[in-house]
Amino acid sequence: MFNLTTGLCFEWAYRNAALGEVVHGWVTNYLGRRFQHAWIERDGEVTDENLWPRWLPRGRYYELLSAEPVDRYAEHEVLVYTLRTKHTGPWTREERGLKPRSPEEVARRRGRGRVRR
Repeated sequence: MFNLTTGLCFEWAYRNAALGEVVHGWVTNYLGRRFQHAWIERDGEVTDENLWPRWLPRGRYYELLSAEPVDRYAEHEVLVYTLRTKHTGPWTREERGLKPRSPEEVARRRGRGRVRR
């Protein structure tokens, strides 16, 4: 359905942040390759650089791309982080002024419970 190979999704989301909430996360392309991606959500629908100007229902988009949202941003946050870091994303927790996540927190957020060491 989509190519997902252009590599400009974060810049596209930055330029179109006024359309809705910018989401940074992970998706899987048609070859089974998992990678970071940016898309925009509003009113239960999703679009990205490959879909625009079409919108898909959020559930369908997530199903087709095995989408896993990691962070969500309002338009003003996208502008602030882009100006602060001089890039359009993805932004680390440190770049956003947050403490890094512990391995335990990462595992808990992914639903895996405990971390193997």
